[in-house]
Amino acid sequence: MDALTTLERILITKADLEKAIERVATKASKIAIETYKCEKSKKEFLTTGKAAKQLGCHTRTTLNYIQRGHKNGTKLKAKFNGKEYRINQFDLDEFQKKTEVI
Repeated sequence: MDALTTLERILITKADLEKAIERVATKASKIAIETYKCEKSKKEFLTTGKAAKQLGCHTRTTLNYIQRGHKNGTKLKAKFNGKEYRINQFDLDEFQKKTEVI
């Protein structure tokens, strides 16, 4: 009887271990996907017009976010190439998180 109890404990432990491995694999996959999206977005630049569409505001408002900042003090990071501003997709996503502009 005691041997059967030990065997049941081993089987239960094995089943729990398999579930834990599955959860870890799922979490690792999600992290890998988010990392890929983050790295990809760091290479993607937008015009102020496209950034304004994502923010749901006017282009002038986007320029104000770049030059003066949001009412909470957070500025939208952008690069000026001598002619126009270019906004990194990653920076735009971070700005949206900080300002809750959706």
